[in-house]
Amino acid sequence: MNPDLPRLSDQAARSLAGARFWARLVGLTTVMPCALLSLALLLMCVVSLARHGTAPRLTLLVWLAVVQAPAMLALTYAARLGHFARGDRTALTGAFRALRVFWILTTIAYGLVAMAILGIFPLT
Repeated sequence: MNPDLPRLSDQAARSLAGARFWARLVGLTTVMPCALLSLALLLMCVVSLARHGTAPRLTLLVWLAVVQAPAMLALTYAARLGHFARGDRTALTGAFRALRVFWILTTIAYGLVAMAILGIFPLT
């Protein structure tokens, strides 16, 4: 057995396999609204270009990317937990890496929301 691979108890492995459902739920409930926001943003850009000759501010695109990225990372975390549950022990490291980046980007998103509420960073 590779010494770099994590060694887990059966209970810890079952807990991680059970976390897959919740990670997938969070990812899907976030990805779906983001997909609708992407479509709305695309339509808004087309209408704005047709009427005014300008597109919405770049901050909307940045905002959408900051919200979409954690959703995709949650789905990646869920998929890698699924690989781990099927016996691929190396997938656990990748799952935790995706989870770490998920929390970093989520913190950035919450910081942007807080700054927008305080009027420091306009969203539109």
